[in-house]
Amino acid sequence: MRAIHILVISGIFLGLYLNLGFWIGGIYVGGLILTIFGTIAFVLHVGTGKDIPAALTMIGAVCLWGLTIPFSPAPDKFASEEMKSLVLLVSSVVCSLGVFFEIRRVKRVNLSIMMTIITTILITFSYAEIYISPFRELSDSVRNWLYAGRYSYSADDRDLLISGVIRPKLFTQEPSHLAKAISIALAGSVILSRNRFRYVFGFIGFILAFLAIRSPTMLLSPAVVIASTAVRRIKFGERQKIRSTSLFILVVGAVCMLSFLPQIASLLPFERAQMIANNEDVSTVTRSTGPMLVAYETAKKYPIAGAGIGGRELVSDIQFDVYSNFKSYDLERLKDGAGYIGWGNAFFEMLTYCGIIMGIIILPAMLVGMRIFNPSISFLFLIFFLVFNFDGGFPTSRPWSYFSILLAMLAVSRSTSSVVVPRAPARAKT
Repeated sequence: MRAIHILVISGIFLGLYLNLGFWIGGIYVGGLILTIFGTIAFVLHVGTGKDIPAALTMIGAVCLWGLTIPFSPAPDKFASEEMKSLVLLVSSVVCSLGVFFEIRRVKRVNLSIMMTIITTILITFSYAEIYISPFRELSDSVRNWLYAGRYSYSADDRDLLISGVIRPKLFTQEPSHLAKAISIALAGSVILSRNRFRYVFGFIGFILAFLAIRSPTMLLSPAVVIASTAVRRIKFGERQKIRSTSLFILVVGAVCMLSFLPQIASLLPFERAQMIANNEDVSTVTRSTGPMLVAYETAKKYPIAGAGIGGRELVSDIQFDVYSNFKSYDLERLKDGAGYIGWGNAFFEMLTYCGIIMGIIILPAMLVGMRIFNPSISFLFLIFFLVFNFDGGFPTSRPWSYFSILLAMLAVSRSTSSVVVPRAPARAKT
């Protein structure tokens, strides 16, 4: 049985890191390997009879997204595509539950060592890819073999212009995928550690990783560590008012930082920060500003159910109008990537799919269902907001699995907190 769990957790990590999938009909469907192993983990866990009611509550809440289909802009033409997206979303949530159950069963010490090793390996080989040409060629060869030269990052000239070096991809599709993996592993290493210098080591790791990858996605790591530390230090059920206020401040701070990213970037002296401030950074427009405006315009035009689950094509006109306002954005990009280009933010993609009315029904139900991961609604929203802002593909398994891994690591950290054993009273001298 132990061998099965080792195989499953290895498949989960490898499938998640590389976004492994299969070629179906000439299209690379990423995340299928992760979904398969995550589902196996789910079956292994519920087979023991544990957490079944809570898991069914979460799955049932996600199924409510089916309500958006009949109220979407053109249900008679796109119902089948939206049903596929609903099935994909449900399977991704089942996968994330399996990932959560599987990670949660690992001992804290073992999980801490695992995250530290993963972080060290990824940072070390990132520098190897930058400065050792044969290694970079090996990484590119593997990427071309895995993804057939499609759906992978190819803007090396842009990297040289902005950063002066070609950013590492380390066998993944793009630098941001590597940045997400390091961010989650590094955050886990700090959260799970009991070393008194863990925050110092975490800061050093963050600086080294950021200098190598030069990706804003790396900011996910300190954000998660700050949020997790705040929750862990104030126990549930104790000092409720202080805990709620702290979480509220963190939530508002995270929302403001990501919502006003261009304004904040204008205060920084770096070249890329100034490009972000002027809406000239294509990556930031695709991953933040663009999706936010698309969600806003969609809610105004279709307030009942937005585009409906997976209804990207139904609001392609809105998307085109939004991105046409950015002079530096090549609108031809929107025609590539099987319709996924321009949807680099899973959180605002979600808001595009639900509209206002259905959002009022579905989103609170989802948060209640998510309590299987953590009892705090505020903390769940904060971690969900952070992870899904730094990744794309709301119905896909990758952002859901990163979300569940973080919460599983926090659960392991909290459940194995050190216990102070009181000393026996000294015997009275006679």
